[in-house]
Amino acid sequence: MPRYIAELKQTYVQCVEPAPLSLSCLICGFDEDGESRIYQTDPSGNYFEYAACAIGRGSQIAGDILQQASPALMTDEPSAIQWALRLLMSAAHLSGDNIDVAVLKYKEPLRILDKESLAPKIVAAQHEIEEETKAKQHLFI
Repeated sequence: MPRYIAELKQTYVQCVEPAPLSLSCLICGFDEDGESRIYQTDPSGNYFEYAACAIGRGSQIAGDILQQASPALMTDEPSAIQWALRLLMSAAHLSGDNIDVAVLKYKEPLRILDKESLAPKIVAAQHEIEEETKAKQHLFI
């Protein structure tokens, strides 16, 4: 699928008309062996596979943090969600209003968390970030 989408974008890039698909996409899923796969397509029609990836505002910082993340963070769903929220809120300066979380597990349907269940997790992440910031400020005093 990533190759198909990339080729479709490449076709539009080569056309004289403006490219209607000039955006980056993350394509996440599992192969036949149950191994997770993440692909990014770019507006030019190229695609790349990553172990972890971020796109959009703050993606460079988030991507650097993701590449250094411990695989142990990704085995426990609640911890992984909390860690991802902290990453999004600190690296990209996002708030709860513009964060959506989806959980993808092998042989299970995609699950998008509703705002009500996400709200306490966002508050906890904000609190953790504030505490971490205070601790860092004390180090510089």
